[in-house]
Amino acid sequence: MNHVGFVAGLAAGLWVGYGMSFWTGPAGQRWGWRVSILVQLLPAGFFAAGLLFLPETCVTVPVTSPP
Repeated sequence: MNHVGFVAGLAAGLWVGYGMSFWTGPAGQRWGWRVSILVQLLPAGFFAAGLLFLPETCVTVPVTSPP
């Protein structure tokens, strides 16, 4: 269960790339690479916006003294 998100994202990316390879014609040649980049920018923008709300230090880890 550790890498389910990574594997699911990898599989989704491979299937989208496979599907985009069948987009032939003039529109596919002009827009195929643009669509794939725009699809990648959506989660990247989401994570970049969430980065603003992360603390600079990890203050939730309890500090324990050695016994």
